[in-house]
Amino acid sequence: MAPEECISDLRGREGYELCGWRQERRGESSWCVLRLRRDRNRPAYCSGCWREAPALHDSEWLTVRDLPMFEHAVDLKIPRVRVACPHCGPKLELLGWLDPYARVTRRLAESVSRLCAVMSIRHVAGGALARHEIRSHEDGLRPLIRSSMNAAAGVP
Repeated sequence: MAPEECISDLRGREGYELCGWRQERRGESSWCVLRLRRDRNRPAYCSGCWREAPALHDSEWLTVRDLPMFEHAVDLKIPRVRVACPHCGPKLELLGWLDPYARVTRRLAESVSRLCAVMSIRHVAGGALARHEIRSHEDGLRPLIRSSMNAAAGVP
């Protein structure tokens, strides 16, 4: 199987499709940068009211961290779309795999949460994910770790 077929077959990013990728070195780490484009046939939904939006307002490119792929850290370059919702005004598009304003995918957030359940925060932030250059002060992981601890303790 060619690398393009393998990468394009990855699941978990509904509504987006692979339009390009590259591998690059950042210091000692190897990175896979996936460029995604929005599927034009998929309707857009408002993140405020969850209704289908009749039009798109605008979009800008955003870099989002995803789970590592083998020995490669992964960055997703996606067009983050704001919809023109007639009820709420301009709002971010509702995506099942990315929270509004998040810089990490839900899959990565859930992985960090699972690690926090069995390891100390120091080990999660500095050791377990360090080989993929994820730190608690980067990528918004500090609030993510805090919210996963609160969820585990039953605190809202």
